[in-house]
Amino acid sequence: MKVEVEIQDLETIVFATAAIKKIETALSTRKHDPFVKPYLEFNEAHNNLTTALTHAKRSQNSQDYATPWDGELSIKEIKYLQDVSSYTT
Repeated sequence: MKVEVEIQDLETIVFATAAIKKIETALSTRKHDPFVKPYLEFNEAHNNLTTALTHAKRSQNSQDYATPWDGELSIKEIKYLQDVSSYTT
């Protein structure tokens, strides 16, 4: 079967695949190198960075939101939201 694609899309996938191959090689090396930590929290790190990125972008564009972003929630605010959430579930 023959498929046509845009050259920019093909180029993007080729470059992304090259990067993924390097990551796979690095991860494979980690499994066999006794001087490297056997496990890293990639998911946790990714989630933390995603949250930080979202917060940074939201703080820059706070005028686009009904309630402007004013930073991280305090412990008191988190507790309050958890209490409210427990009544709705």
